[in-house]
Amino acid sequence: MKAMKQLLPTSVCLVAMMFSTMLSVWGATLTVTSADDVGSGTFRQAILDANADVSSEGVTIAFNIPGPGVHTISPLTPFDTITRSVTIDGYTQPGTCVNTLPTADNAVLLIEFSGDNLSGGPTDSALRINANNCVVRGLVFNRFLAPATVLMQTSDNSVVEGNFFGTDTAGTIARGNYQALVIYGSGCRVGGLAPAARNIISGNSAGIYLQGLTNAVLGNFIGVGSDGQSVLPNSSGAVTLNYATQNRIGGSSPGAGNVISGNDIGIFDNVGCSNIYQGNFVGTDASGTLSRGNRNGIVLNEASASLVGGRGAGEGNLISGNSGIGMSIEGYFASNNVVLGNLIGTDVAGAAVLGNGEYGVYINCRQNRIGGTRAGEGNVIFGSHSAGVAVYGLSATNNAVLGNSIFGNEQAAIDLAGVWFSLGPTPNDPEDADDDANHLQNFPEIISTMVGSTHMSVDYRVDSTSGNSAYPLLVEFFIADGTGQGRTFVHRESYSTPQAVVHSTFVPAITPVPGDKLVGTATDANGNTSEFTILPVSIVPDTTPPTIHCPANIAVGCSMLQFVTVGFPAPTATDDLDPHPTVICTPASGSASFSVGVTTVQCTAVDAAGNRANCSFTVNRATLGFSGFLPPIGGEVLAGTGGGFADPVRSFKFGSTIPVKFRIACGGTSIATGIHTLQITKYSNSVDSDPPIDATPTDGATDGNQFHLTDGASGEWHFNLDTKPLSVGTWKLGASLSDGSIHEVWVSLKK
Repeated sequence: MKAMKQLLPTSVCLVAMMFSTMLSVWGATLTVTSADDVGSGTFRQAILDANADVSSEGVTIAFNIPGPGVHTISPLTPFDTITRSVTIDGYTQPGTCVNTLPTADNAVLLIEFSGDNLSGGPTDSALRINANNCVVRGLVFNRFLAPATVLMQTSDNSVVEGNFFGTDTAGTIARGNYQALVIYGSGCRVGGLAPAARNIISGNSAGIYLQGLTNAVLGNFIGVGSDGQSVLPNSSGAVTLNYATQNRIGGSSPGAGNVISGNDIGIFDNVGCSNIYQGNFVGTDASGTLSRGNRNGIVLNEASASLVGGRGAGEGNLISGNSGIGMSIEGYFASNNVVLGNLIGTDVAGAAVLGNGEYGVYINCRQNRIGGTRAGEGNVIFGSHSAGVAVYGLSATNNAVLGNSIFGNEQAAIDLAGVWFSLGPTPNDPEDADDDANHLQNFPEIISTMVGSTHMSVDYRVDSTSGNSAYPLLVEFFIADGTGQGRTFVHRESYSTPQAVVHSTFVPAITPVPGDKLVGTATDANGNTSEFTILPVSIVPDTTPPTIHCPANIAVGCSMLQFVTVGFPAPTATDDLDPHPTVICTPASGSASFSVGVTTVQCTAVDAAGNRANCSFTVNRATLGFSGFLPPIGGEVLAGTGGGFADPVRSFKFGSTIPVKFRIACGGTSIATGIHTLQITKYSNSVDSDPPIDATPTDGATDGNQFHLTDGASGEWHFNLDTKPLSVGTWKLGASLSDGSIHEVWVSLKK
């Protein structure tokens, strides 16, 4: 174990040698062997020799100064300007190590350039480079008072990585330069994705100044020390872009974001165009959990078409802990800037409040967008000590604020006003005729809102005529925090013409619970977003039953079957929240459940919240056509299952055989099929006074209790009833037809 500990520093420092070798420009190597100012083996001589090299390949300036520890080079006069492609590689000095830590810096740098002996004149830089494809790495630069410590005047496609600007060699103590790094070229890279490429640019008056195209600043510590937490501020600014175009500060790839904290202004974009800021921690330590604020985080001054953040993974910035404004967009000509997917005021997890000392986002110009309507475009703006988003100034119009989570701010979530301070919520005015920031677009007035298990409804109005707002109007709804700010996005919709009241039913992005409160914003077609609804409205549970309408009563013709299949139109059901209530009918349409007579169909509609509504209708099925009982029973028959007495009741001689006869038909067609049976029941022992009839059967129609067909053409059926097994008295005879209908008659048996 002891041997491994002794070998570990050497192994780590081998990484520096490999890093240096892999990234060097191959060609002549000039080795610095002395820290003296002039003479053979000095850095000054190496620059002279490099400039004199007329080969087409680049030159590497390496270091191998004898002796342990840090070697400080303190020029007495400025070095010559570098005029050819050169790699200046401090990692070639024996004992150096590249950084290997993702959120701190453990690099060992042993070549230090000090400006102690220079007065700070215009040319008193550590390096002045007027050549393309140069590399500066593994060096410490401090105490230079010139306008630029490293000046890349006409240098394109060059790289500055793995250096410390403005600190001691440990990166823990400020030994500031006036301006650390100035780049006028294009395509240059400051830092990189790997920890080894990280620069520490801290403790200076100013950090990085860019005035060129397509440069990238990646993975650096700017304003903090090597531990990623200690503040070593750049007192007048960290990263400045001046008339710069299409530059990238940070990125979405792992390691691309910079830590820009503890400075006066974190990022200052002056009259820039199409610059991109992504993945940076602006105002926190390297872990994203501790406040290490700048005075102001990001300032876009007269800048246009800048992108701050993005909708993709890793593209959003963390802009929190700043003592002033989180980010501002200002200047008369500033426009078309887009701020997406950032955490403004939270920690890196989006949970804890770090806040910003004033506004989360401040705008005093026109035509910018904070958030958006696509997934991932909304910002979280939390814990500002003033308004979350402030849009101030009469000319500050067409600024859209969409899809954001804005909550927990000390003043309004969105504040529209004409001056540089929060006026607080602005009430709606009739027809939206007033004018100021974002034309003081009226907000939605929510009348009522209700939530079910899958849907919710909102009744609302936006009092704005087509002359005062550009239609269509886009309305967004949010679940409010405890102070009425829009914390959780629920739904957005648009409509094309002014409406007295809009009734909306939708599936929410997140289903509220009853008791939550709802607020909203309105944004016109020109991008003017309102403040949030002043009076949040409580969301109530859905207790309203659906509306159900049954079909009309149905009449069904006769059939031989006892139960027939009947189909019927489905009842119509509507509900305020559930677009498709469940409808169940008993008996169901298409079921073989319908007997003769009247069947009541009961239907129930149930919405997603369990509310119920009922309706019913009848299916009236006709019986088979029954002729009545024929002679000898004869007489008027009261049909039906309840029965009735024939008038008069026929009297038959006890012990005789009585022919029971009838004819049946369906729809005018005689019925010659089916099973029809006779049931007899003793009704009473009494008999009537009429003399008995001694009936005699005319056929052999006796088999169990079934009637026999005797005439298919007329549909006449007979049963010969033997009365010998019976007794004297009154008997009820029932003809039970195959369709389930029963026809009854009473007879009297007497001796």
